Amino acid sequence: MANAALEHFLGVTDFRLQGTPSLDSRLEHLDRPSAVLARTNASAIAHAIQQKAAGRSVGFSGGVKELKVMVRAAEQLQRGASTEYQEFSNFRSWEELVEHSKTRVGRDLKTFVTLVDNHGTYGLTQLLDGLARNSDEAECLVATVHKAKGQEYDSVLLADDFMDKDAKGFKPSEGNIAYVAITRARQFLDPYGCEAMKPCVLTVGAQPARPPVDIRTQPTPDALTDVPGREPHLQQRGSPAAQVALRLPLRMEEWERLRALMDRQTLENELAAYLRNKYLLSGRSPAAQKPTDHFDMIDLY
Repeated sequence: MANAALEHFLGVTDFRLQGTPSLDSRLEHLDRPSAVLARTNASAIAHAIQQKAAGRSVGFSGGVKELKVMVRAAEQLQRGASTEYQEFSNFRSWEELVEHSKTRVGRDLKTFVTLVDNHGTYGLTQLLDGLARNSDEAECLVATVHKAKGQEYDSVLLADDFMDKDAKGFKPSEGNIAYVAITRARQFLDPYGCEAMKPCVLTVGAQPARPPVDIRTQPTPDALTDVPGREPHLQQRGSPAAQVALRLPLRMEEWERLRALMDRQTLENELAAYLRNKYLLSGRSPAAQKPTDHFDMIDLY
C-alpha cells in the first residue's frame, strides 16, 4: 500500500519499500482501530466524537489545547469579535467563515462548520474535555498526521479528508501527508472509507477480510444498546440486527428479519444516529437529507 501511495501521489517508481516479513500486515475493515489518523483538526475531532460515542476511551495526540483554541475562536467570531487564531484571523464574522467553507479554497473548514452547527462551541468544548487525559491509557488514539509523525500503531483507520491527487490545489506535500498516514500502521490499515486512497487500494488489489453479517442471529438485549450508528467501516461490533440497520439501503427481506430483532423505537434511534454521524463526517448537514430517503421504511411496522 505504501509503494502504491508513493507511485500514485508522488510519482515515485524507482524506490520500493519492503515490510517486516514476520508481521502479517494487511488492509482490513477496522471496527475498533487503535488509532484514527486525519489530515485536518476538524476531521480528527469528528472521529474522536465517533469513537467516544462507541463507548471507547479516546485520547488525542498532543492534547486538546490547540483544538479548544480553535473552538474558542469560532465562539469569538459568532459574537462578532475578532480572533487571534491564525487560521481564522482573516474573517470578520462566523457567517463569513461559513461562506468561505463552501468554496473550493475553504473546503477544509466544512467539517468544522458542521461540528459547530451540530454541537455548538460549548458542546464541542465539553466533548474535548471528556477525552482521556492520558493518551497512553486510551483505547483509541486520534491524531492529525502531523502529530503522528514518527509514531506507529497496531491498527490505523484513515479519515476521509485526505486530498485527492486530481483535486485542484494538490501539492506534493499532500502526497507526503498521505504516505506518512499509510506508513503509521504496524499491522492493519483501513483505507476503505477514504476516497483519495481508492486508486492505491485498486493497485494493491486487496480485498478486506470481513465475515458476512448474519442478521438471523438473535442478539442479547444489551447488544442493542451499544451501537454508535456509524458507517460500516467505522461501526463498533454490536448486535447483528444493529449492524444491518447501518448497512442501508436494505432489501425488503432484510427489513422483515430486522423487525423481528428490534423494536420500533430502537430502530428509529439507530437510524437517526446513522444519519447524524454519516453527514457529520462528510461535512454535510443531516437536514439536507430527505426524510423519505430512509425513514419511510419505518412504516413497515
